[in-house]
Amino acid sequence: LLIVVYKWCTGSFLECQDMFREQGIFRDVLLYHCPDTYIYDYSLVSEKKKNGYALTVSPVIEGDAQGSALTVRILDGNRTVAEKTAPAGEKIVFDSLDVPEWNAEVPAVCDIYITLKTGGKKTEFIHDICAFRDVRIRGNVYYFNGKKIKFKGVNHHDTHPTKGYAVSAQDLENDIKLMKELNVNAVRTSHYPPDPLFNLMAEIYGLYVIDEADIETHGCGSIWAISTLSATTSSGRSITSTGYATSTRGTRTAAASRCGPSATRRAATGARTSAMNISRARARRSPYTMRE
Repeated sequence: LLIVVYKWCTGSFLECQDMFREQGIFRDVLLYHCPDTYIYDYSLVSEKKKNGYALTVSPVIEGDAQGSALTVRILDGNRTVAEKTAPAGEKIVFDSLDVPEWNAEVPAVCDIYITLKTGGKKTEFIHDICAFRDVRIRGNVYYFNGKKIKFKGVNHHDTHPTKGYAVSAQDLENDIKLMKELNVNAVRTSHYPPDPLFNLMAEIYGLYVIDEADIETHGCGSIWAISTLSATTSSGRSITSTGYATSTRGTRTAAASRCGPSATRRAATGARTSAMNISRARARRSPYTMRE
């Protein structure tokens, strides 16, 4: 088994969040073998109705699903709330479910059991949890299960003082327990989706989660800013770009494509240091150092 870890990729500039840069494999990697017909993915989508909750289970089956069946069972503790079977690959919809509502103070969850049968035999079995809740925003007011909710939240990074990004399940659980002890009821996963275990624990312990998956292209303005610079390094190497450049004094000078040849000379002379930095940055193919 050969694993190649790249430091940068063509989309690195899309992930220019304000945080420490660390490379490597820092989350668990699981390798497993699936049967010829298996559950590739599934989604659980709940919706509050007048007579209870509805739940739609949408499975994605890989392989020949002919003759295969999928069974979904919902449990509240030891009580079976509902159970349905359908041909594998078809959506299963539950209506009028009598289930407890989840909130940060009382994080009630239901157990979901998904079973795939192929040729009359059980070939795959999945256990998950599902929280039933209703979220609405009316004007500038956030309503959770029909009630106004105030967030008392913090930001959270998947990081550790000695292990960096390689946080363990125990590290994540300790963070969540500390939040609960300090009366925190909400967390923003700045600036990327967290380890899936974090969301699972937040569901179990009771935390409102803003699961962030932002695109912070802070480097784009700087990349554009150096795009029309024309200069020569101290070693005599010619560097040509377009756009704006910053002189060694910190004053902004426009280049020829915008203000004519004289501006080009000023930019080329005043931005000698910037040009050298740009050259080194390009050699490393690092978008983060391409700044004014």
